[in-house]
Amino acid sequence: MTMDNLPDIITCPNCGHRYTGNYCPNCGQSTRELNRPFGEMFKDLMDTLFEFDTRFVRSIKPLLLKPGFLPAEYVSGRRATYYPPFKLFIFISIFLFALLEISSTDMISAGFVKIDATDPDSSRVDSLRSRGIITDPSDVPAILDTVVVRVGNDTVYYDYVMEGDSVDNMREIIKSLKVYSDSIPSEKWLRKRFINGITTIFESPEYSWNVFLKRVSQSLFLLLPIFALLLKFFYIRSRRFYIQHFVFSIYFHCFAFFIILFVLLASMFFDGIVQTIAGFLILLIPIYLFAGMKRFYRQSFVKTTVKFMLLSGFYTITLFLGMLGIIVLTLVLI
Repeated sequence: MTMDNLPDIITCPNCGHRYTGNYCPNCGQSTRELNRPFGEMFKDLMDTLFEFDTRFVRSIKPLLLKPGFLPAEYVSGRRATYYPPFKLFIFISIFLFALLEISSTDMISAGFVKIDATDPDSSRVDSLRSRGIITDPSDVPAILDTVVVRVGNDTVYYDYVMEGDSVDNMREIIKSLKVYSDSIPSEKWLRKRFINGITTIFESPEYSWNVFLKRVSQSLFLLLPIFALLLKFFYIRSRRFYIQHFVFSIYFHCFAFFIILFVLLASMFFDGIVQTIAGFLILLIPIYLFAGMKRFYRQSFVKTTVKFMLLSGFYTITLFLGMLGIIVLTLVLI
């Protein structure tokens, strides 16, 4: 073999080991560069999406305690040490939306209560008394013909039904919406579908909420590239590839979803001061973003502050418009 045919000696950016070939024999990291077509990265994702290893546990501590550290490690070449970012995002997202569906379904299902005016000591009345809706059995006839929506720790819908010929307000609302929908000309199909969607919410709030959550979970994957695009715009002079901003976006949303997941768990299993403290953890999300931007992009405090405020403002508007669009889409397609 001539000198010209000798394989190139590669220094692994993850562990520093010198080797030849496609994979580092010391840590197993591939020689392929980060900045390559999205198609190749998507194939890598599908190949390893459902694998799980100890790198997940190893990644959680820096994810929570070192903002900007994991994306900086990833783009610098030290990738084999930690769990792949997109797999981490999917893993956390699955748990978050599963928990959202379970908790919200329980709240909505438990909120529909039908009570009998002739039996003020029934278990149904007792359930309302335990929620603080009824404090005295003599109050029962006065509230039976009303529909109450109470928003406290939970969002609860109460459907009160009286015996005899009293008006059932909820059914009257649904009936009125259906009559109005029937009166809409067929050429105004969008308005008709919108009214039908509102009717479905009154008829089946549990089903409607599940559809809404499904739309939100589907749209979340659009948030990652949109957020990365905003980062690309604000750091246009950094000459970073878009994929590097995308990696930062993934890790930031992983942290945000992890915090929301923790707050949900706390609200399900604890009350009082523990639940209140857990709620304040949401404030860690913008703090984490600022610290992550400072570490990852290595700019001054002033520049990072200005870009953080602008980024937060634009992203908040994006989230608001996105949620509004999802609500309208849910009403039209439900």
